[in-house]
Amino acid sequence: MIKLTKTIREDLILIIGESAIDLFDYFQVEELHGLSKEKCFNRIDEGGTYIDGMCNIIPGTENSPAYYLFINHKAISKSSVRNFGLIFHETSHYSFMKYWETLQKDEEKLITESEDLAIEIYNLIF
Repeated sequence: MIKLTKTIREDLILIIGESAIDLFDYFQVEELHGLSKEKCFNRIDEGGTYIDGMCNIIPGTENSPAYYLFINHKAISKSSVRNFGLIFHETSHYSFMKYWETLQKDEEKLITESEDLAIEIYNLIF
């Protein structure tokens, strides 16, 4: 079950799901960026999460990219440091995908964009 969807940038939607299955269900697909719903079910049955977080292009928007940032609620822990690390990891993927061409020579700006977005998302969730 999806716990939250929120547009947080013009081209970025935040999705928080109860489990990784919710990401496949949200996009109504059996496979997503090389991952499979079947393997997801298998991993969850074994006690894992399969996907803790994921950021990528929304299927069907490749010509004019829009992005999603997914956080698996089951991957959220009691550690605020670990939770922020998970969010920052995914916001870094977004920043690299979106800004690589324009900011690759300005690493500080690229990382700062990731950090600012991570703080914004962390404050939304916690």
